[in-house]
Amino acid sequence: GDAARIGQVVRNLLSDASKFTPEGKGIHIRLTHASLPDGLAGVAFSVSDEGVGIPPGELDVVFDKFVQSSRTRTGAGGTGLGLAISRRLASLMGGEVGVDSTPGVGSTFWFTVRLQP
Repeated sequence: GDAARIGQVVRNLLSDASKFTPEGKGIHIRLTHASLPDGLAGVAFSVSDEGVGIPPGELDVVFDKFVQSSRTRTGAGGTGLGLAISRRLASLMGGEVGVDSTPGVGSTFWFTVRLQP
């Protein structure tokens, strides 16, 4: 893992969470040990919010370049590049990204990275 790039991904996820979480609602960060598919050790980071959530039909494309959720119409702005960049960085560090979301309840974006022993 590259500390600067891990920080960049965390900042991207936190930035999105803050854009889509109403004032007074929570944002939570979690760091845990992860067993990666190849059996090597890694870490898993997640950022959960109590925001607007993402419609189920948009979950497959939200990590594509220049794609934004229809929920972006709330005035949150952005270019639609943060999640695509985060996916690429996680991949370069031997990990992956994903999202679980329920409209009106919130989203959890997570990523894993491989760490050197």
